[in-house]
Amino acid sequence: MHPVIESLTGVKRRAVLKVSVSDVDNELNKELLNLSRTTKISGFRPGKAPLDIVKRTYGANVRQDVISRLIGGSFEKLLKENDLSIVGFPSITPEKIEDNQFLSFVADFEVYPNISIPDFSSLNIKKYTSSITDDDVNKTLDFLRKQKARFEKKDNYCASNGDKVTLKFIGTIDGEPFNGGSSDSFSFVLGNNQLLSDFENAVIGMKSGDKKIFNLTFPENYHDNKVAGKTAEFSIEIIEVLESILPDLNDDFAKLFSNEDGFNLDKLKLSVQSSIEREVDIRLKNRNKSSVMNVLLENIEFEVPESLVSAEVQNRLNILGQKLKSQGKNIEDLKDLSYDKISEESAKMVRFGLLISDIAKKNNLYANDEQIFNYVNDFAKNYENQEQFINNFLSDKNKKSEIEALVIENNVVDHVLSLADVTEENISFETLMGLE
Repeated sequence: MHPVIESLTGVKRRAVLKVSVSDVDNELNKELLNLSRTTKISGFRPGKAPLDIVKRTYGANVRQDVISRLIGGSFEKLLKENDLSIVGFPSITPEKIEDNQFLSFVADFEVYPNISIPDFSSLNIKKYTSSITDDDVNKTLDFLRKQKARFEKKDNYCASNGDKVTLKFIGTIDGEPFNGGSSDSFSFVLGNNQLLSDFENAVIGMKSGDKKIFNLTFPENYHDNKVAGKTAEFSIEIIEVLESILPDLNDDFAKLFSNEDGFNLDKLKLSVQSSIEREVDIRLKNRNKSSVMNVLLENIEFEVPESLVSAEVQNRLNILGQKLKSQGKNIEDLKDLSYDKISEESAKMVRFGLLISDIAKKNNLYANDEQIFNYVNDFAKNYENQEQFINNFLSDKNKKSEIEALVIENNVVDHVLSLADVTEENISFETLMGLE
């Protein structure tokens, strides 16, 4: 009797697997006989224990192993006969029925969804473009000057953007203190968006020794859901304000960014322009990828295997846990995160990944060696020893696989954009870089 596969949903399947009791007994006897020839049992020389003693000692465990092997073989045969590729691992549980001839097991498993891809020409997708101006290069140089700023203490000096401020603060919600809401000495640079803008705005114009009390409402999407959307009262006292002094834009400043002989301001400007061109290219690709992804997800419906979503959720939690650990924080802080949000984002990424895989397969959009090399080569331009970086990267199978997946994504995005009804939108350098 061949097992019948029952479709529970678009991706969930169920089958009843049966193995005969006689097959189990035959295999069990073979295993026990082989075991009796080598096993050591107290009171007997190795391999000399009677078979009934071996069976009494090891029979239950060996029988379970035999059943697992036979059921596993039956399941593999079922998949091969039906040309099925499953997601993850099956859940196999014994079925409680009275049958002296067969043992029955229920196998629940998931398969990859059957995705119906539409005509891409029917999709309207926004494609973003951007160009770099001399002004953008100059703004980037100003940013580098701020990175190299020195700070000087001045009496009776009012804090403004770019200055370094040290303060102490106490925050309460409904009169009660909250985790992370107080510090006896906290330093930050105004305008670097290290703190919420309402907090930084309250500090602007204050001097050493000044005190202030103000209310601040945390955003609804704040990373700590215990305070998200709530209004806190903060009491602050300025300990110190240091004025930001920017270095002059000259050849001496340029030398701070390179050990190359003869490196000057003109070469720095060329280096900055080349660097931001690469960054703009990367950000445009990511923005256009998101644009394509959102349109595809809006127009293509299919069920996502729960096991893939669970694996992605766990992967994200592991990464967040490692990040917290590297920051010296307690992994228990993961409890403060919104699991629903992580689950929603994970499901979205899994759906997109399945779409990418399906479109790539149906249109032969796999990555070739030249594309992989070019991708790594572009990335290597950010490093001094580019050749060594490329060789190390391509010799690492895991890293190479990651690049291969990214190239495939780019191939699919380019393919979709080449066929879709595309509307171009030019965005400013500031918008693209998140500087507005």
